Amino acid sequence: ENLPKNLRSITLLQNAINLKQFTRPKSWIKKKSKKLELVTIGSLVDKKNHIFLIDIVEGLIEKGLNPQLTILGEGPNRELLETAIDNKKLKEHIQLKGNVNNVEEYLWSSDIYVHSATYEPFGLVLLEAMAAGLPIVSIDGGGNRDIIKNEENGFIIEEEDSEQFIKSIVKLHSNTKLRNEMIDNAID
Repeated sequence: ENLPKNLRSITLLQNAINLKQFTRPKSWIKKKSKKLELVTIGSLVDKKNHIFLIDIVEGLIEKGLNPQLTILGEGPNRELLETAIDNKKLKEHIQLKGNVNNVEEYLWSSDIYVHSATYEPFGLVLLEAMAAGLPIVSIDGGGNRDIIKNEENGFIIEEEDSEQFIKSIVKLHSNTKLRNEMIDNAID
């Protein structure tokens, strides 16, 4: 009764996202990769804490893994991140893609969604990643604890602890049964 009369249709988004957009189509074939494909989405600002993920990639390499982190988003910290990536010689392991129109395809092409925000009232990107069938490894930014059920659909790390974050990624990567269970729980 409060909507404009010329409104033609209404779409109810149950979880504030269009699930159909992010649900991986059965026809989608993920390219085989020898890399551990990680993805994150967010504005390149301090509270999103992307600089933390650079250390995570470095730690995964030290553990003998071959990570590929794709960062989607744009913002004032881009130059800072580019410099850190260059200084640590991680250009072949970390890509800054900027803003993209096909976020869901990046999610479908990844193995794990990583979320480093130190403050997150409610992370829609977490719902998008789960709808795309990705387990999540995340710092507890507040509101995301309502979305991530620790060790059910992902791992939520209580504080900025790179060792725990890396252990969680390694556990997901090395335990296919656990990873598949988390994917099923994320989609449900």
